[in-house]
Amino acid sequence: VVGSNLFNLLGVLGLSALVSPAGISVAAEALRFDLPVMLVATLACLPIFVTGMQIARWEGALFLAYYVAYTVYVLLAAAGHDSLESYSAAMLGFVLPLTAITVSILFARHQLDSGRSGGGF
Repeated sequence: VVGSNLFNLLGVLGLSALVSPAGISVAAEALRFDLPVMLVATLACLPIFVTGMQIARWEGALFLAYYVAYTVYVLLAAAGHDSLESYSAAMLGFVLPLTAITVSILFARHQLDSGRSGGGF
């Protein structure tokens, strides 16, 4: 999955930019909201990659909830719904920081556990 996403982002986008005479423009909305969401989703995967390449059931549920929340945002944005601004504020002000805290705690816990057992990455 990760390799496929990387190829889609880098390979397809790179090839498209090469053959496009004017390059590929990026919407301001993508830079303002989508890019930070993608970066946070990438960072949220780090504990999974260093803790034995397993996703616990609760982590899968959390990723699914994030996907649903992101899809709701995209639908609200496409419809120009009045609640888009408050939804965006809740996502950026609450959900993303909570994710960062959770990822940090999981990563620190893994580091402490691997330090006690003498293991590493």
